[in-house]
Parts: sequence; structure tokens; C-alpha cells
Amino acid sequence: EKFYSTGILKVIEKQNIEKTKKALIELQKHTINEIGNLTFDIQQSIENDSDFLIWECFENETEFKKHLASEHLINFLNLNLVEFIKGYATKKI
Repeated sequence: EKFYSTGILKVIEKQNIEKTKKALIELQKHTINEIGNLTFDIQQSIENDSDFLIWECFENETEFKKHLASEHLINFLNLNLVEFIKGYATKKI
């Protein structure tokens, strides 16, 4: 069963918004090449440009868990540019 995930991220320091965008795009480049990834979309809030939404879809939850352990995701998180506000595992209706 396809696994859908939405992550809400907030840039920790406003002066790093552009740096964060570039890092997210780099993360996206690697993630979309993962075997089990179907979608990785980055959205930026219009109301608050420090807020980002990540919409992901993987072939299944196992592939998503592999993504969570991926070197490129760990490298992105180690940049300490964002605070992870909330994540949602969802299903299509």
C-alpha cells in the first residue's frame, strides 16, 4: 500500500531561508532517485516564508523508513536549518 507523508518544517533563523530552500532542493534531488520514492514536493507558505511543507509518497511504509535512514536526509537534518514541527502519515480517500 502506498505510504503518504506530510512534514511541516520551520526555518530556525530567518536569514537562512534561502539556504534552507537550496538544501531542500538538494534533498529532493536525492530523494526522488530513491527506488521506493514516488513523490517529493516542497511547498513554501505564502503567509510565512519560514514555513515549509514536504509532501511525500513512497511505494510502502518500508521504503519510507529506508528514506528516514538515508544519508542525504541525515545530512540535511544535520545542517540544523529547520525545526521539525509535525509530521502526518496519511492515506488517500
